[in-house]
Amino acid sequence: MIEEDDAFTATQKELRQDLTQLENGEADFIDLDQLDQELENTLFPLLVLSPTI
Repeated sequence: MIEEDDAFTATQKELRQDLTQLENGEADFIDLDQLDQELENTLFPLLVLSPTI
C-alpha cells in the first residue's frame, strides 16, 4: 500500500502532465549527447560539493 503524502501527490500530478504531453505529441525529447550534458551540469556540481555521494 502506498501512502499518499504531498510529495506523492506532486509527483503524480507531474507524471500525469508528462503523459498528457506525450499523448498530444507536445513532448520535447533530447538525444544522448544532450542527456549527457544535462547530467554533467546537474550531477557534477553535487559531486564536487558532496564527494561521498
